[in-house]
Amino acid sequence: MASERNRTYAAAVMMEEAGNNNPMENAAGSSNQMATNPNQGVEEFDDPLYLHMTENLNLSLVSPPLTELNYASWGRSMRIALEVKNKFGFATDAIPIPDEADPRIASWRRCNCIVSSWILRSISPGIADSVMYFDKASDIWKALEKRYSQSDPHKIAEIQNEVFKVV
Repeated sequence: MASERNRTYAAAVMMEEAGNNNPMENAAGSSNQMATNPNQGVEEFDDPLYLHMTENLNLSLVSPPLTELNYASWGRSMRIALEVKNKFGFATDAIPIPDEADPRIASWRRCNCIVSSWILRSISPGIADSVMYFDKASDIWKALEKRYSQSDPHKIAEIQNEVFKVV
């Protein structure tokens, strides 16, 4: 019974696809598989479609939130936070959308929604309002990057001149 509770949804789906629909047999099968494959848990964490039970929509991954002035530091912090969670590929389209017939499509959608939520909760409300209707986390990421990462060479030259005048 304990192994039944510790089994992930993905493991249950994979066992059902294999034709083993009896929960008690599945529990016994999963413990046997774990005994023969000690790296099973590691492989699960390496899967970008894996969501740990503690992952939730209300996390704010970085602080301070994105404003019009701090894109460079915010983008770097957000990238690190998403990479730690093995989800940065959702922001860059490196994790493609599976076909509609693929059994992983629901997991992909769930992860995409979680990553989108994390990004939206990590930006100021005014900016969030402007990107909240994008369907993919990568579309949100690209819109923010396009809007806020552009440098203004004239402004940079002005600031450099101010610095040199002070020194």
